[in-house]
Amino acid sequence: IPSTIQHLLILFLTIFIMSFVKVSSMGLETIARFRLRDISLLIAKGSVVDFDSPTNGAIVNAANEGCLGGGGVDGAINDAGGDNLEEDRWNLPIVEEHEDDGMSIRCRTGDAVVTGPNNDYGDLRVPY
Repeated sequence: IPSTIQHLLILFLTIFIMSFVKVSSMGLETIARFRLRDISLLIAKGSVVDFDSPTNGAIVNAANEGCLGGGGVDGAINDAGGDNLEEDRWNLPIVEEHEDDGMSIRCRTGDAVVTGPNNDYGDLRVPY
């Protein structure tokens, strides 16, 4: 996939929210809903921190390679997730260590990692 399309896809996933089962959208505007066998995908517009799917919902986020919280959407998710989300992010395995700047990479660009399941991510109402 060309780099520009990858970046647009990451941006799309950052802005929109994904859930695999029943969803209470808590004031989010539903854009589309897709169903494939036992899986459903909801695309909604609004703040990711308002998303509500406590049994097996997920917030998809384009974080930096360190996965330790940044600004913008990632910062808002990190702040709302509280201490447990921060701890789970710190516990993600380090896949590469940069000796020159001391940066730890937990997720290379284009890869994905998952935190959770945890039903106590502060103000977030999703386990992943």
